[in-house]
Amino acid sequence: MNSNVAVIGCGQLGRRHIQGLGLSSSEINVHVYDIAKESLKTCATFAKEIADDISNLHLSYFDDIESLGAAVSIFDLVIISSTATARPSQIKTLKSSIQSKAWLLEKPICQSP
Repeated sequence: MNSNVAVIGCGQLGRRHIQGLGLSSSEINVHVYDIAKESLKTCATFAKEIADDISNLHLSYFDDIESLGAAVSIFDLVIISSTATARPSQIKTLKSSIQSKAWLLEKPICQSP
């Protein structure tokens, strides 16, 4: 059975998380979300460039956070690597629409009280 992982934010850090998931011997469905369509395109190009290294991954891309929750409701892992300004609202939206066994917050939840 494949694991389901969400990567929220696919800038440099998000892409490195995806690359790291490729080291697993397991098959993983990776659901990548970013608000910026250009970031999703860059991520898809990056994935093609390292396709041999991440052949165990099955990537899906989303530019709408609600669509991500509609596609899969239970994740094994959610990796939050988005920018600080969007992070609190993204986490709130995700917590109301999905379940996850584990969460990895790449950075602090926010940078100000």
